[in-house]
This record gives sequence, structure tokens and C-alpha cells, in this order.
Amino acid sequence: MNVRKPSERRAGGMNDVRILVISAGAVYGALAILMGVLPGTALSRARPGPGVVPFSAQAQRGRDVYVAEGCAYCHTQNVRPLAQDHVYGRPSTAGDYAYSTPELLGDHRNGPDLTNIGARQPSDVWQEIHLYEPRALVSESIMPAYTWLFIPRTARLPATSWCIFRRDMHRSAKSSSRDQRRWTLSLISKN
Repeated sequence: MNVRKPSERRAGGMNDVRILVISAGAVYGALAILMGVLPGTALSRARPGPGVVPFSAQAQRGRDVYVAEGCAYCHTQNVRPLAQDHVYGRPSTAGDYAYSTPELLGDHRNGPDLTNIGARQPSDVWQEIHLYEPRALVSESIMPAYTWLFIPRTARLPATSWCIFRRDMHRSAKSSSRDQRRWTLSLISKN
């Protein structure tokens, strides 16, 4: 009888590092395809939903700022079909993201969902004050102030391009109250 000592036995099964590494790689690859590639491909082929139109140049600039400032780290842009999300509007569908590539859905909410923020909070002045000094409007806000968005950005944009605030202030002045305009101007003068 030819019996080998334990030290002479060939490694096999889970003792073989090659099998372990190849198995882990295959599981990882399969999960990446199932959870990342296939849903992304399905979203990319989605037809636009009702009222969904391609981004205007101004909306695309706003989206670029949203990405550059990392807003998606704290805000979502997808309304879930849950009772607590009813305040944000109807649940999101794939067609809502037809022109949004990559999709900026977000993965958790430190701040509110921003899907329909223009309809829920239509005041331009409120939006501008909230970006300039969030705690002036929402005392418990953990959002940082984005004061640099209100400075002319001639170094990064053409000389005729002014900050978001100055461009929108004139447009929203007709619809906002005199007190809101005074508040906004006082915020600018503090900086």
C-alpha cells in the first residue's frame, strides 16, 4: 500500500489558491454585470417619459455644477415608491433619465431629494439664498455654503458669463417680494 505522508499530498479543492482566486473573480465579474452593466444598459435605452425633454444649455451647465460640486454625494434624484417619498412627487421611472447620462441617482440622502425641487420650491430667490447660506433658511442644514458660485467666474468661463446669482437675480426680481430682494442683497454685501 502506497500511503503518502500529509506533507506530500497534493493541494486540491479550496486549498488550491488558483481555484480560489478564479472562483472569486468569476463571482465578482458576474455580479458586476448583473448589478451594474445590465441595469445601466436598460436605463440607456429607456424612452423619455411624459414631459421629459433634452437638457437646455443652461440646464446642462447647472448639471455640470451639480457634478463638480459633488451634490450627488448628499442628495438623490430618484423618488422611491415609498410613503415617505410622496412629498417629493410621483415615483421615478426609467424614462425620467432618458437624457441624463450618466444618471445621477445618488445612493443616500443627507439632504432632500432634488428630483422636482423647482416645482416644490419655485422661488429663485429662495434657491439662491439657500446656496449662498443654507442655514439662513433651514437652521438644521448640514449643507455647506456655496458662496463661490456667486462670484464672476471669468477665469473658467468666457468674460461675458457672470455668476448664477447675478444672471438669475434680474429674472426673478419681478416675481419676488421686495423683502426677499433686500435679504439677498444683504447676503451679497456681507461677503
